[in-house]
Amino acid sequence: MQEKTVQCIEIVKDKLIFKKVEAFLITNSVNVKYLTSFTGSYGMVFFNGKDQYFITDSRYILQARKEISNYKIIRQEDPLPETIKSLLDSTEIKCLGIEEEKLSYKNCKLLKEKLKGISLVDLEKIIEEIRLKKNEEEIRRIKKACREIQLAINEVLKFIKEDVLEVEIAAEIEYFLKKRGTGVAFDIIVASGVRSSFPHALASNRKIKNNDLLLIDAGACVEGYHSDITRTIILGNISKKKKEIYDVVKDAQEYALSIIKVGVRCNELDKKVREYIESRGYGKYFVHNLGHGVGLEVHEEPTIGIRTKDEVILEEGMVVTVEPGVYIPNLGGVRMENMVLVKEKGCEVLTKKLPLEIRL
Repeated sequence: MQEKTVQCIEIVKDKLIFKKVEAFLITNSVNVKYLTSFTGSYGMVFFNGKDQYFITDSRYILQARKEISNYKIIRQEDPLPETIKSLLDSTEIKCLGIEEEKLSYKNCKLLKEKLKGISLVDLEKIIEEIRLKKNEEEIRRIKKACREIQLAINEVLKFIKEDVLEVEIAAEIEYFLKKRGTGVAFDIIVASGVRSSFPHALASNRKIKNNDLLLIDAGACVEGYHSDITRTIILGNISKKKKEIYDVVKDAQEYALSIIKVGVRCNELDKKVREYIESRGYGKYFVHNLGHGVGLEVHEEPTIGIRTKDEVILEEGMVVTVEPGVYIPNLGGVRMENMVLVKEKGCEVLTKKLPLEIRL
């Protein structure tokens, strides 16, 4: 990933010039990992216009020297504001960019006190904008994470039967992944029966019953990159109403995949799929966004939602989820989620090894 690191450094420096900001302190741990490939839990990146520094404490100095190149590594011995002040004292910098949401109120206040004559400017989203498009190595890792979670769910399908607990299903998925040296991307969602109408219901001690809808939402983590997939499983013979909403969601998923391509606005994509579900009579039961980006974080930019303020346009190399759902209280819910890689003339479905419709 060294080539990516060098490219990112140059892109960040160009963005700083464009923003007319002379220095940038990056404290978002995910952005730090993206820029440096550092796997420890404490570190910051600092650009001063010409040089770039990686700042960490004594616990991670050896690890940083092993994992990081293209940065001057500094051991932090003083509070953060003091460290940054020492890096700026010999410069004529008058403007420092920060990630306001990821900088504590205390440190932000102390920076303002210590850095007399230097303005602090919020540069939130600068790195996130770079992260929108994945390079070949990132796509390789994401594809592997997608393969791993599909293998896990396929394996656990053999285990599912009446009276098995939801928590047992979640545990089997996690165990399968960990045995293969793969991490779990997030707390696994397993919801059966009426609980499937709760979009983010974590696994409970409820027993699986015949004629249930069983919703499983899970992901794997491979070399820092994530996957995210949802399937709703039909157990036995479900009611006509449940099958109706199942078919609506399945059709909505297929419709969404047919219109994804470079140049489509994220909010417009959500709008079209939402309108389709409304045309089938279930619009008010689709209660969340259509999708989101996936990479170093399970939920990252872009957001595919009708209320999205930033009208992000899909570009080649973006990896996003497509997850229409219908949730009816006291009946049940259905969600089908695929991950896709946006391409010039459509998209590549990364989770197609699991069919949309699964019956047990």
